Amino acid sequence: MKRALDIVLLVLAGLAIWEAMHLAAPFALTSPAGTAAKTWQMLASTTFWPHAAETAKAFLYALLLAVVGGLAMGFGLGLNRTSAEVAEPILVSVYSLPKVTLYPLILLIFGLGVPAWRSGPCTASSRSRSSR
Repeated sequence: MKRALDIVLLVLAGLAIWEAMHLAAPFALTSPAGTAAKTWQMLASTTFWPHAAETAKAFLYALLLAVVGGLAMGFGLGLNRTSAEVAEPILVSVYSLPKVTLYPLILLIFGLGVPAWRSGPCTASSRSRSSR
């Protein structure tokens, strides 16, 4: 019960801080009520759900690609000691990079948006947008 009360108080404090920031600079930040109204309006519109479905599909493709690729790489490096010793310095150097620095490279390789990602070199779907 105490934990639930703490969570409710934390959420209420966050909303109060948000509202205070809105009152201090209404041109820079919308109010929580305005945000909730716009969210409800978007959820009720018929154009929102196709975009949400496309985003979910892209997420599932990326998750599938990451899981399959990660498992394949993990088993491959785990079963072959020589390849693990060769790949270890490369993997350690990649881990030390901030991931945000890789975004421009990813954009150059895959492009922008789901259609560009589908027609890129590492795709989950072999069809490009023009062949539909």
